[in-house]
Amino acid sequence: MPKQALTHATIAQVTQQLAAQLGETAAAPLRQIQRIVTVLGRERAQAFVAEALARQAEGGLLVPDGSRQRTLGGIFFYLVKAHVTPQQRRQLFHHPPPRRHPPQSNAPALPALTWPTRKSAVREGLEQKGVAHSVKITLIGRPGIIVTRSNCVLTAMESTRGPSLPRGLPPIPPTPTTYTIYIAHRHWARVADALANPDDKLIVEGWAAYDPELEGIAVFATFVTTTLTRAQQHQSATETEPLL
Repeated sequence: MPKQALTHATIAQVTQQLAAQLGETAAAPLRQIQRIVTVLGRERAQAFVAEALARQAEGGLLVPDGSRQRTLGGIFFYLVKAHVTPQQRRQLFHHPPPRRHPPQSNAPALPALTWPTRKSAVREGLEQKGVAHSVKITLIGRPGIIVTRSNCVLTAMESTRGPSLPRGLPPIPPTPTTYTIYIAHRHWARVADALANPDDKLIVEGWAAYDPELEGIAVFATFVTTTLTRAQQHQSATETEPLL
């Protein structure tokens, strides 16, 4: 039976629903998801999202060089590319046009910013600071020892590697960063049982502040869940989502 053509309004609505499930908000991934819905249809696109959620719940997928885990959206695009026909792959993942080289300028070249030479640039930036109205940090990983007090619990995490950075940024310093996480009892009660599963990971969102006495980052949790809990919620939402 031929795939029923979707209206532009339906494609836009399905695209937004799938993007919300995948956590994608940038323009380029949204355009990619829209092409996938248009070419493959709603049902097959939703099936790829469900498979991506399952793969993430099983431990995720690494990028080709093994340096980091793929995002949920990255897993989705990887699965689509691996299971469509060559013709569909060309339609969905066409190569961008070659970059145009900017015109030559006679202005002197600016020095590159590196981590060892960052201080002069930072001092220049500190001469006139902006104002951060909202600061949010997200940590994903296994918690350490849980220390319980009457008003909250705390645990600590240490990052040992960073993500792949956009081209041009200096490399992340190799010194590990310590995060001390403060979680309200009612929030911890939601995840404590789930984290008994060694394959599950804690997800913490909260306000970050530098702790000079501990020489690390203090994170005051405003939301906590786990990777498997989030995957199950996404799966339930997909299964109960009404047909358009």
